[in-house]
Amino acid sequence: AALRAAHAPVVLGAIDARVLGPAQSFERQAEFLSAAGRPVGHLMLERKVGVLAGASDSTVRLVAGPADGMALAGTTGAGTRSAQSAAAYRSFPEAFSDVIARAVNATHRPARRDISWLRAPATGEPLFMTLRLPRHDPSALEPAMAGLFPESWRELLKGRIVLVGASMVDRDQHTTPLSVLDGGVPGVMIHAQALAQRLDGNRDIKRWPWLITYLAVAAVTLACFAAGRLKGFNPRGLVYGAAGLGLIGLASLAAYWLWLIDFPSIALTVAWLGGGFCGFASGWLYGLIGVEAA
Repeated sequence: AALRAAHAPVVLGAIDARVLGPAQSFERQAEFLSAAGRPVGHLMLERKVGVLAGASDSTVRLVAGPADGMALAGTTGAGTRSAQSAAAYRSFPEAFSDVIARAVNATHRPARRDISWLRAPATGEPLFMTLRLPRHDPSALEPAMAGLFPESWRELLKGRIVLVGASMVDRDQHTTPLSVLDGGVPGVMIHAQALAQRLDGNRDIKRWPWLITYLAVAAVTLACFAAGRLKGFNPRGLVYGAAGLGLIGLASLAAYWLWLIDFPSIALTVAWLGGGFCGFASGWLYGLIGVEAA
């Protein structure tokens, strides 16, 4: 009732069948969203996959797209889902941050789903203003959270976009490209990053066209093969390894720093090492297959 009666725009976040869970939980979510009568966006996040696109790991780098083509009906441990259960598992076509941006008339939508991360200010202030509710009994929120929501907060929140979420020790904690500095991040903070990117409108990450990526990888592989084969550079050597990784690291840093380009550093590192090892060991390989080396 509070959500339906709110004067400010309200957007709700939801999960879909990409999160494992009992049918009853999804049915309850569907009932709640229907009763609230507010716009809904999905809360799903993604990791990169593929050698040329980036390393496959547990780091969140993308806002997920819709679960197109997902088989929502089927069988579970409890048997075949009912039609009602299958409907409760439905996909939401837009991300939570996209729906919020539209609710506040922000028109920018990134061409790619990569999240462009913001660092916290060097002054030590938090990146996003955070207000924490004190511990309380959820069953005793009468009346209207009077003791939990001080009147002074109203002025702080006036004219701002407020994301309501939880920071839990045992779930919804994620690693991001900034986790080396900041540690694990709750999901609500990742959605705040995605929303800030949409509001700013000028921080989208660009990616090399796939053809240029393949050509660059092929060129580096051939060059390193020649260095190992003709010049005898040992890929295990300090000079070869330090020079190659240093150049790739500097190029990656410069590409992102100057042009916000996602440089294919993983792919080029594999090409640098693979080409060098193949070239260095090619004499042994030629002898093995009976070809006289030049």
